[in-house]
Amino acid sequence: MLGLLSAGAAASRHTAEGSGESDDPRGTARADGTSRNASQSNEWLDLVESGDRAEIDHRRPSSKLDSLSSRAAIHAPSTETESATSSPTAPPRSTEISTQEPTTTETTASGITRNAYTIMEGSPYETPVYEIEAPHRGPTTMVVAGMHGDEKAGYLAAEHVANWGVRRGTLVVLPHANVPAVQREGRYGRHGDLNRAFPPTGRIEPSTRLARALWAVVLDRDPDHLLDLHSSRAIYNGGERNGGVGQAIFPTDVRPAPRYAAKTARAINSSLGLPSELAYDRGNLLDGDRPMLAHRFGAVLNRPGFICETVETAPLKHQVSWHLFTIDYLLSLFDHPPVVN
Repeated sequence: MLGLLSAGAAASRHTAEGSGESDDPRGTARADGTSRNASQSNEWLDLVESGDRAEIDHRRPSSKLDSLSSRAAIHAPSTETESATSSPTAPPRSTEISTQEPTTTETTASGITRNAYTIMEGSPYETPVYEIEAPHRGPTTMVVAGMHGDEKAGYLAAEHVANWGVRRGTLVVLPHANVPAVQREGRYGRHGDLNRAFPPTGRIEPSTRLARALWAVVLDRDPDHLLDLHSSRAIYNGGERNGGVGQAIFPTDVRPAPRYAAKTARAINSSLGLPSELAYDRGNLLDGDRPMLAHRFGAVLNRPGFICETVETAPLKHQVSWHLFTIDYLLSLFDHPPVVN
């Protein structure tokens, strides 16, 4: 089986004891729950392979929103337009920012609190944000997916991650950043490429209402780390201009992001046994020279961020598996490894 999570193999990776930095940072902290985590991930991957969208929706954490596939507008093109009075530098409206009361709240037996709320409420861009808080203080990591609606692996992985727990800190998950694009399974939304609407400077606001709303979530949740999930039609080839960025993790130019990206790429290759033609690499630095969310995160907030890319020529099930491994591994490097409750 090509590069898929294995419950047995994953469990064996997490049972080795030791001190200091090991090849796998998850170590003994996950030895009691790893096989369950891997097993649940494999169930999700089987669902992805089956294409059973109704069951996938059923597994998604509850929120105020109806399931994405059952909403009336699922196949209808968006008619949303920018407000005539809106300017690119205008702040988001009150209904777009993320300081609303949660629409659902749940506390598990292990003390993990799960909140869900919506942004862009009442618009075609209305979308849930999930916040998972551990009972112990720690860092905050935000996972974003669905910027481009044709990049399914990212939002399918993020939907599963929204069910995870964390041992410390907070995990914020926004699986469907651009709902109209996801619904149409297209790269662009009504106003073009969403991931080109984030000027990498604090002097200029994001250029669309949706981009401003997403950035408002970032500012409000104040994450220490950001992961933006994507996929590409071709594999990244270093400095070569082949148009591909797949099978790579691109870090912001903020320590320790470059080292963590390289370490995670090595771990994916060795742990999942990827062949050389599908091996992961550390991508070039996101140094704030492009109007993308992760570039802006690093340039404006000076924090570790990552664009995580898979290659779309691989089976979707494999792509989702690679994203899940990447998120799991990076969370452990950030010192709040995920758990299954």
